[in-house]
Amino acid sequence: MIDQFSYARIFVLPSLRGGLPIELLEAMICCLPILVSDIPDNKEVGLPAERYFRCGDVDDLRDKMARLLDRGLTEIEKQDMRKVMAEPYPFPLKAVLGNVSRGSFTQFGPRFTHR
Repeated sequence: MIDQFSYARIFVLPSLRGGLPIELLEAMICCLPILVSDIPDNKEVGLPAERYFRCGDVDDLRDKMARLLDRGLTEIEKQDMRKVMAEPYPFPLKAVLGNVSRGSFTQFGPRFTHR
């Protein structure tokens, strides 16, 4: 999945129910612009408020997607995302994401930047 993220301009997770959002963590590792529903499990990740849309509100999703696609991510936002991913989590991230550790994603470098 990580390789496929390199072709994405934005990551949207319109979840109605919770669970550990593994795909969200993977998108963060790749420094994609992210937009997710405001369900409690997604909010635990701690993204900025503008990265959440009201669950089930198609108009809110559409408006925020358009703004995010127009603007993309600033370099500061990418750095902030990397900092979040470098912090310890209450679960073994390596086990969640497979045999790839967080540190090894630095090898991908600019390939995983906003297009």
